[in-house]
Amino acid sequence: RLGALRFFGQNDSDLSYEYARIETTSDDVTDGTEDGGLNFYVSSDGSLVEKGSFNPYGLFINTTSYIDNTAQLQIKGNASGYARITMQDVDNTNAKTFFTQSGGTTQITTQNGSAGGTFKIATFDGTDTTDRVTVDGNGDVGINAATATSAKLRVGGTIATTSGSIISFGNLEAGNGYVKASSASA
Repeated sequence: RLGALRFFGQNDSDLSYEYARIETTSDDVTDGTEDGGLNFYVSSDGSLVEKGSFNPYGLFINTTSYIDNTAQLQIKGNASGYARITMQDVDNTNAKTFFTQSGGTTQITTQNGSAGGTFKIATFDGTDTTDRVTVDGNGDVGINAATATSAKLRVGGTIATTSGSIISFGNLEAGNGYVKASSASA
């Protein structure tokens, strides 16, 4: 350990107690390949535990060992059994996104106040962002289309099956729509 900042306060027995610590380490002292670390500790149920650390390989949260040797951000679940990242917009209107990993299942949840939020997958070409998949708060899905309407699925383009069949949908909104099913060679 190279140095530490230690934070003390009084507990309800009027005793001095260390509530948090920031610690620096020299993980490799070999000339030309020196590595250092920065570790964060907090008090939890009467014990000082490491909750986060920076080292030359990344940021570790709630773990002191590698989960994946190639990831720069590594988060391990808490005592409730899951790991979660929560993001909230700046105006604090309860619009949030939750990324949760539990028992081999990854879940992305959106919230917009007291309603379900909208989830989008988009691409960026360096200039413009294009929505590719949109799932709205009602569960309606749009793929390469304008925002999903009251239809449960709206696709902008051709749907191809693995068997080589192609299903085409014409412009149904303009009143001259059609449905065409054919083989890929047709």
